[in-house]
Amino acid sequence: MKIPSFIRKSSPVILILLLAATAIAESGKGEGNIGDERWKSWIGKKVDVDYTACDQTGCVLVRDAELKEVTDKAIVVIVRGSRFYIPRHMIKRVALSKAHDEKLKSD
Repeated sequence: MKIPSFIRKSSPVILILLLAATAIAESGKGEGNIGDERWKSWIGKKVDVDYTACDQTGCVLVRDAELKEVTDKAIVVIVRGSRFYIPRHMIKRVALSKAHDEKLKSD
């Protein structure tokens, strides 16, 4: 059986793209695990969360919200006295709130 020449010529390009896609997918998995441990240590503290939403502006920001729960699928923060569920795939960044850091420094 003879392999057509266009398949033989394009196979290295396809292989390179497949390897690059695999590397990118694997790199995202490692970052989530690091965030899990750090985020779980922040439960009960004030955090800032940046996440994407179906909006023209792109990013939505939650500031000075108390981190209540961290799961495999989402985090839960308290916003204006109510629990707010943010799915993990939408989260871009979670950091300790600046207001919380300043309070710790003044204590």
